[in-house]
Amino acid sequence: ENSFGSRAQAWASIEEHIDARKTFDWTRPDLTQSALTQSGLTQSAWKPSVVVAGGSEVRFFPRGTPLQLEKERRWTSDAPAVPMELATGGQVEFSLPELAQAFAVLEMDAEDGSAVEISYVLPDGEVIGKCSYVARSGPQTYMGGDTFAFRKLRIRVSAGKIRLTRAAAYEMRYPFERAASFTCSDPFLTQLWGICARSIEVLSEDSFVDCADRERVEWTDDSPPGFDCTRVMMRGPDEGSKTHWGDARILRGLLRRIALTQQPDGQLKAHSCSERWDIHAIMEDRSCDWIVLLREYVESSGDADLVRELWPTLTRLLDWFRKRRTSRGLVLAREWEVWDNPLRYQFCEGAGLNTMVYRALVDAAELAGSIGNRPAAKALAGEAEQLHADFNHLLWNEKEGAYDGGLFGPGSEIRPQLGGTFSGPIVDGRFHPTAQANLFAIYSGIVSPERVDSVRKWILAHLDEVTEPMSHYYLFRMLYAMEDERREAQILELMRKGWKNQVDSEWQTSWEELKKGGGSKAHMYGVHPGYFLTAYVLGAQRDGAVDRRTILIEPRFSGLEWAKGVCVTEFGPVEMEWKLDGARRPEIDCKVPENVTARLRLRSPESGSFLEVDGSAVRVGPMNGWLETSLQSGKHTIRMRT
Repeated sequence: ENSFGSRAQAWASIEEHIDARKTFDWTRPDLTQSALTQSGLTQSAWKPSVVVAGGSEVRFFPRGTPLQLEKERRWTSDAPAVPMELATGGQVEFSLPELAQAFAVLEMDAEDGSAVEISYVLPDGEVIGKCSYVARSGPQTYMGGDTFAFRKLRIRVSAGKIRLTRAAAYEMRYPFERAASFTCSDPFLTQLWGICARSIEVLSEDSFVDCADRERVEWTDDSPPGFDCTRVMMRGPDEGSKTHWGDARILRGLLRRIALTQQPDGQLKAHSCSERWDIHAIMEDRSCDWIVLLREYVESSGDADLVRELWPTLTRLLDWFRKRRTSRGLVLAREWEVWDNPLRYQFCEGAGLNTMVYRALVDAAELAGSIGNRPAAKALAGEAEQLHADFNHLLWNEKEGAYDGGLFGPGSEIRPQLGGTFSGPIVDGRFHPTAQANLFAIYSGIVSPERVDSVRKWILAHLDEVTEPMSHYYLFRMLYAMEDERREAQILELMRKGWKNQVDSEWQTSWEELKKGGGSKAHMYGVHPGYFLTAYVLGAQRDGAVDRRTILIEPRFSGLEWAKGVCVTEFGPVEMEWKLDGARRPEIDCKVPENVTARLRLRSPESGSFLEVDGSAVRVGPMNGWLETSLQSGKHTIRMRT
């Protein structure tokens, strides 16, 4: 019973205030009789179970994800010894070795009316939640009703006296097994990988959550990078004879829950499992992300049935965007994409949003094909082609060699920005090119082939505009696609610079922002280095849709001397170890999962190079500076020779 009255809302974890003198001891075997005695009732307040057979009012659905892991975490070695006596004003703290999303269990013998405060403390000393418990007389147990992210549990007696006999913390999270591993010649990157892996564990409950220390809400843009990381780093519990390497079930849940938020006009909420309605309730680019994620889910799982299930939601959503196409052909709606986008909140024909609409149309066409809906696939591909043409015609800035950030014409609005005002400038109805608009253009594939080099060059000349983690995610994707070892080394240098505060921090979790303040310090935005270090630097990942049963082995050495670990694929783990010899020629040992073909692709440092696989020469002609061959299941040793 909440002795402080009802709560109108809770931002994240729900604090509770319990007066145990008004409740029953739920752990007693004679609970019913105990309840009768304490309440003074003459008839049982507990009604027997009733068997309900059929009927439209009974609807049961199978749980889509496994039950969460519930595991007791040990305190650090300097934890105070129990039992201990605590009287009014007495306080004790128990510390965990790392941040965890957990609930507390206290066992005590108390004087009647003794008051206990239970505080959950973050690594920086901030109290994230404070619960209270008024004890009845005698032995009893307090168990927290919700989980909190905390490093320390603080127990204080504000009145009376207790004898604390046990204090425990139980971590609650998605039952991932960390199946990947990563070490390399740079200790900083090794530590950063571990931070990303731990952050994914803390930020995965029944769904991906954006942050553990502030709101615990499922947002569409939690993936990327959430699913990118989990599918190359984690394994979920088996389901009968089915294994879940990478475990797409958590993404499937997100897709279904977001679909349930669809509004009468067709739009989707940006987040689910929340009644929050504010400026961020509907975020148009997040809706496009939902379609992109649906395709990623199908390519990872092969589950086209989910496309059939969600197709009506998808078509209503696309209708929303169709209704907002102007006479020029672009979508007029609100800009967002990422926090460092200077056009965020502006209502215009924004380049960023239109690139995402294009990507959504392309992916929707592929999804239509996956369920055999050829007319829809053809029509959607045609819409995408038209938007591609309009975008490249209207937003290309020939002088800059890049795309303008947006057009401001009839129906546009200049809107206040969170924390400030929009200063423009808007010249002749256009906003100048931005790094974000051009990064999203590259990511979406809307850039005309003859302009790709120009756009990349412009972005590289404006890297000072890329300031936040998620812009770096799209930047890293672009740099790896350039297939230039100097750019790959640049990615690692950007990690060393941008993520230094996180590696140096006692939090040891990923942050929302790269600057020293960091925003939320247990946030999904900052985890993506774990994906790139695993899939690109260590160098193995799924190649194409899962039904191809093909992986790509292509380590990007990036200026490092060696790397070793395990990459997770949907087909199982890929053991990888590589090092460079004195001439910086690679020596690689790997293990390809059963019933899988691997495409091995290595950069050729000089003409005349060839590959030696398991002691036998494999002569392959260089293809644009790369050597490529195939590997079958099993262990392999690869050497590059000249």
